[in-house]
Amino acid sequence: MPIFEYKCQQCGETFELRITSQSQVDSLICKICGSKELERKISVPNISSGRSTPPVQTCCGREQRCSDAGGCCGH
Repeated sequence: MPIFEYKCQQCGETFELRITSQSQVDSLICKICGSKELERKISVPNISSGRSTPPVQTCCGREQRCSDAGGCCGH
């Protein structure tokens, strides 16, 4: 079953859902505010090859995305 990422246009909440049918898509609402104004985001699939991989790091060596950390190296 495919998993899709959605962002609420009202409150900004981002969440993932496993979609099993078109009727489920038609009735989606935000879990936080109840809005039906959702945008489906393009997300990278999580493909597991069965081997351990190191965490992805940013240009400054952080494991967290720079945009989430207040800019590159906190600047």
